[in-house]
Amino acid sequence: MKKGFVICWYYPPGNSSEGLVTFKLLSNSKYSYDVWTRENQQQSVWDRKSDEDKLTASNINVIKDDCDGMKQWVRDGLRYFEEHKDEYDFIMSRSMPVESHELAMKIKEKYPNIKWIASFGDPIIDTPYIDEITMGGQSNPFKFKEYLKREELSALRAARVLVSPSRSARKLLWRHEKKDGNKTAKYFEKVNFTTVSKADVLIYNNEYQLAHAFSRKALARFKDKSVVLEHSYDTKMYPNENKVTKNEKISFIYVGHLDDTRNARSLLKAINRLQKKDKELEKRVRFDFYGHLSDSDKIYIVNHGLMNVVKVHDDVKYLKSLEIIKNADWAILIDANFTSLVDDCIYLPAKLIDYIGARTRVFSISHVKGAGSDIIRKVGGGKVVTHSPDDIYLYLSKIIYQKFEPKPYDEKRANYYSSKTIAKRLDEIEDKLLGED
Repeated sequence: MKKGFVICWYYPPGNSSEGLVTFKLLSNSKYSYDVWTRENQQQSVWDRKSDEDKLTASNINVIKDDCDGMKQWVRDGLRYFEEHKDEYDFIMSRSMPVESHELAMKIKEKYPNIKWIASFGDPIIDTPYIDEITMGGQSNPFKFKEYLKREELSALRAARVLVSPSRSARKLLWRHEKKDGNKTAKYFEKVNFTTVSKADVLIYNNEYQLAHAFSRKALARFKDKSVVLEHSYDTKMYPNENKVTKNEKISFIYVGHLDDTRNARSLLKAINRLQKKDKELEKRVRFDFYGHLSDSDKIYIVNHGLMNVVKVHDDVKYLKSLEIIKNADWAILIDANFTSLVDDCIYLPAKLIDYIGARTRVFSISHVKGAGSDIIRKVGGGKVVTHSPDDIYLYLSKIIYQKFEPKPYDEKRANYYSSKTIAKRLDEIEDKLLGED
């Protein structure tokens, strides 16, 4: 059996989206894998819990590095590969974080004949999330061209702004304060270019992400070695139908990570409006959030007296989350609101595919057009609404008071996202890469 060395910072027993996606994919593959991850899973908020000990597979050997951080993890990973290089037919790096690709880069540099599959869970450059991390989501506001964007200046005033020592000083100060962000951005740029240029196969999880990845002319020539491999669901992980219960109230659930960038504020505003109009709302409907919620959203729930309708819970194990999803009437999907920056949503949430696997109705708050929105329209089983509280309020009202039902799931299209189907496509990619029949 051919074996791959998989570089994956997020992996079970940690409960993280990238790790769970990777496990479902690899565990249904015909190949054998060693997964290089880390011992300490509680190093960031993205880790959530670290007790997914039931997620194991006979074709996967997990190697946990007892490291203090990502840089040491990269050094240790290179050393481990050097000691075991003859055992592997190819390597696979999975981001995020970018350090996974960095380790693969170092291996490829030292062993240029090793085949390299680079999988991008999210793009690592030219995206709103990364801009938020590296530069606070904005250009230097004291650049001359930024002044021209913000203000209608007379020719005389523009000339004064152009030569203003105060503006120049503030521009330099802003740049100094953002130097760490600049360093991070340059690091991401370097890793992205080297990965795209040196890897043998590039994997993206949706067509929007793929198109976005090669929008720069300098990268476009590498597009031919890229493929789309979507997230998947594993039917074996869901509870038996006899464990599915009927709810007394209409049950909406959200499972996963929310923060200040991707938040529930528009939904909470719509719920607040519903409660003001219906004093018995708590008898009709219930909203449950499992996982991380931003402090500002928690404060909003308390300040607006939504505690009887909206419940916030600690995170749960992955298999338990699938049971919760299966028992809900509606599963909530929330994409970050980047409509002021981009038209389409290039992110494909892994939880959407879990919702489809459960065949639970999906209430999606997202861009009108994007990876997840397109899938919902194609597969059925859900409703896409914008981030407008008015839009959300309208369709929540239809569900609660008019028994609105989305178009039923198209079983053939939903089955396309099963782990066996997606893993078979991965096997075909690896067969071709290794020259297997």
